[in-house]
Amino acid sequence: MFITINGGNHSSNWETATSGVPQVSVLGPLLFTIYINDLPHIIQQFAKPVIYADGTNILIQATNIMELHAKVSDTNTIKEWFLANGLTLNLDKTNIIKFSPQKRKEEHNHLSYLNVIKETDSLKFLGLELDKFLHWKNHIDKLLPKLSSACFVIRPMLSHCNTTTTKMIYFSYFHSILEYGIAFWANSNESDKVFKLQKRVIRLTGNNVRTSCRPLFPRLGIMTLSSQYIFSLMRFLCGNLQLYIVNFTIHNYCKRYRIQLHKPSTALTLYQKGL
Repeated sequence: MFITINGGNHSSNWETATSGVPQVSVLGPLLFTIYINDLPHIIQQFAKPVIYADGTNILIQATNIMELHAKVSDTNTIKEWFLANGLTLNLDKTNIIKFSPQKRKEEHNHLSYLNVIKETDSLKFLGLELDKFLHWKNHIDKLLPKLSSACFVIRPMLSHCNTTTTKMIYFSYFHSILEYGIAFWANSNESDKVFKLQKRVIRLTGNNVRTSCRPLFPRLGIMTLSSQYIFSLMRFLCGNLQLYIVNFTIHNYCKRYRIQLHKPSTALTLYQKGL
């Protein structure tokens, strides 16, 4: 293979590619997909793979620390796959994070993978800032400056715009940031800070920045943060009904609730806290 620039005016020497996929090529995405086609099958033997573009994430579920260590040890098969396909891990972009609903006694027991990948307490995944307890504070802390900047940009525009243009500006600059991943982080206690910024930008459309924004939401046809959160959950539910079961599949009693979705049993304290 070789590389040409400006229609062949400049080109490199011919070289033999023994593995990998050439970058910045039309067939690159297709060839890369074919190249890693068997990787999900390797991972499914001990965990659940989540693959997006050239990023691969491995989800391992365990009920105790000993089981978790045992399953992490099984990931040595990935090392064998890497060696067979001429690939290496990018250690600067690879981390291990252990999710848990609360602090446990065995928290000091750190995981390791081949003693080279470091364990972290937080990371970024597809634009979402995740922490080991899924409190979403890190994500909201990163979200607030973006929303605040959007308020600053919107403020001088609104005095020259009608209602239609105002809504267009809001959805372009503010709502697009607010909506992303809202089904995950909006149940956090920290989400009140986001709602305050939303009320601030909505008040900009009124005559007085101190006026109540309660009538402004319905007038503009904009949902509050909590309403948008519920709407996102319902939209996911309607699009993924096959993932849930209904009451009549659990029992044969002819009750008024037999066609409703079945609620699985949960730890009440953690359920109430949204963890």
